[in-house]
Parts: sequence; structure tokens; C-alpha cells
Amino acid sequence: MTKPVVVAVLITASFAFRQDPQQQVPPPQPAPVRVTTPGAPPPPAPVTAPVLPDAARQLVDQATTDLIQRLEALQESYMAQKRPDDAAAVRTQIRLLLRATGMADDSPKPDKVDLSQYRDRVGQTFQFIVTGSADKPVWGSAIYTDDTPIESAAVHAGVLRSGQTGAVRVTILSGQQQYVGSTRNGIESVSTGPSAGSYRVETGPGTNSRPTSIANFRGRFGETVTVPVMGTVKGTVWGVDLYTDDSSIAAAAVHSGALKLGEKGYVRVTVLPGLGAYVSSDRNGVKSADAGAWQGSFRVDAVPKGG
Repeated sequence: MTKPVVVAVLITASFAFRQDPQQQVPPPQPAPVRVTTPGAPPPPAPVTAPVLPDAARQLVDQATTDLIQRLEALQESYMAQKRPDDAAAVRTQIRLLLRATGMADDSPKPDKVDLSQYRDRVGQTFQFIVTGSADKPVWGSAIYTDDTPIESAAVHAGVLRSGQTGAVRVTILSGQQQYVGSTRNGIESVSTGPSAGSYRVETGPGTNSRPTSIANFRGRFGETVTVPVMGTVKGTVWGVDLYTDDSSIAAAAVHSGALKLGEKGYVRVTVLPGLGAYVSSDRNGVKSADAGAWQGSFRVDAVPKGG
């Protein structure tokens, strides 16, 4: 009955004899002890995303793009049905997909909303993603007629600046008998008489900067961040060569010549201090805007192939 033991010992000894005598074999380590709460499920194993070859990456990007387009159509459908909370949930899912696949999420798509359709929701508060605009009419001050575009009311109220995309919180109010105009933040609103509906606009929860805004790195001057983007001419950009840190990275990449329109690639963003003023210029199909003093800047450069 002892033969199996002898064979096992001989096999072990033979294996040990074949090892490189110069190789230092570390002593066996005790297995780590994991303390768990009785009845609690085991923690999930860490997942490391693989580095995909180019062909596989293209398939992932294409499939993700197709899915996102369908989700965006569903988001707009929810907005049309006056279901902004469901639309916001879909928007969050889109961002998670973009983040998980490494695709750029530099310019979140603004909501399309007509607040006059919300007159039956008096007292309720909703959150929307909008891009501030100084080019649309505004009626009222603090409380606006519900046919006033949110994009301009947000700028007039100081919630966003023109061209900035961010979350705003809108509270639906009953109609007023009179609305008083005023000049605020570069917009002159108009006085008007009775309206069937009104709203108040405030800053949404958290920061108004985009999730991928380089403003998150403010103060870390000289550091560089390499990010994947797709060149676009639709984002808003302030400055030339040095851009405000809330400028669209994807649009700044095209403006600076680091990428072409529609080109997908990596760019290297260098975090820099704010300037006292930023000048505008028209380059590569992107027209940047003038801006005053700002707290942070960045420079964007192309990443060489293979770099």
C-alpha cells in the first residue's frame, strides 16, 4: 500500500533534480486569509480590460456607435413623451458605454425640450442637459415665460455661459400676469404681459463642466493626459493654441490641427495655468471665441503613430 507514496516521492525528487541549480526557489507562502461577513457573497474578481488589436477595436467602436445612435433616438423619444428622468437614465447608460469602450465623451448631446409642453407639471423639478446660448430671445427675469428657450434663460440667470454645456435644474411654475425684463450676463431680456406657463432655472447638481473636461485637472500644471477623441467642429472652443479648460477637447484638436474632422485618434493634452484673456480665430473649420480671464488652460497636440 506504500508504493504510490514512493512513486510520488520519486517524481517529486526527479522534478526537483531537473531544476536549474542556480535558480533560487522562494519558500512557499501561506495562502492569504480573507475575512468575510457571514452570509455575504464573495467579492467579484477584478476584471482587466484587454488591449484589443486594431480590427477588433474597430468592430467594438462600430457596434458601440450603432447602439449609441439607437439609445439617443430612444432618449429623444422619452423627451418628447415628457419623461426626462427616463431620458436622463438613457443618457447615463450612453456615457457608461463610451467610458467602458474608451470612446470619447467630450460633448454630451443636449436635450431638446419645449417647456410649454410641461404646463401640467407645475411644482415639479426636472434636470436637463443644455448648451448656453446668447442668441435666443428671453422674456422675464428669474422667472421666465415657458416659451423662453432654456439655453438663453440659463445664460441670463448665470447658470451657464454662452456655449457651455451642462446640467440645469428647471422648476415648472404657473403662468404670471407680468414678466419684467433686465440685462444680465450679456443678455437683455424683454418685459411682457400674461403667459400661460413659467419656469425657474438653477444650477444642476455637481459641476457644470463636462465629465471629461480637463478642468478636473486644474492646478496640475505641466502634467499631460492622453485621451481618445474623434475630431469635430461642433464643440465650443475659447482661445488659440492655448484654450480654456472647459473648451471641447475634440473641437480644440481640430482647431489646433492635431486631428481632422471625423478622424479618430489619441491626443496629448497639457494642463496649463489660466490666462487673463483668450483671443478667437477661425482654423480648420472651427471658429474659436474670445474669452476673458479664466482659471485654467490646456494645449492639445497630436500623438505620433505608435507613440
